[in-house]
Amino acid sequence: MYINFLFFEDFETLDIFGPIEILSKIDNAQLNFISLQGGFIKSVQGYEVQTTSISTINRKCVLVIPGGLGTRSLINNDRFISVIKTLCQDAEFVLSICTGSAY
Repeated sequence: MYINFLFFEDFETLDIFGPIEILSKIDNAQLNFISLQGGFIKSVQGYEVQTTSISTINRKCVLVIPGGLGTRSLINNDRFISVIKTLCQDAEFVLSICTGSAY
């Protein structure tokens, strides 16, 4: 099972690392840390995570979308919203946390 965790600048650390801890316990789960471009993404608390570009992922997955201060600017980013819409349509399940559900 592929589990894709979507990262964006100023994500809330607890919103994504709590689910990572829990979902990592699933047998045969492949956890993927993804973002629009790939590379390092920084949380609102300043923690950086190395991510893979969404263009390289398996989209038949569980998609996890955290919240955080970054959602406030991304909600007006048409490209990001379009990508989220496609990812959600392709995913088997979508889990969102806090303001991540605004998408």
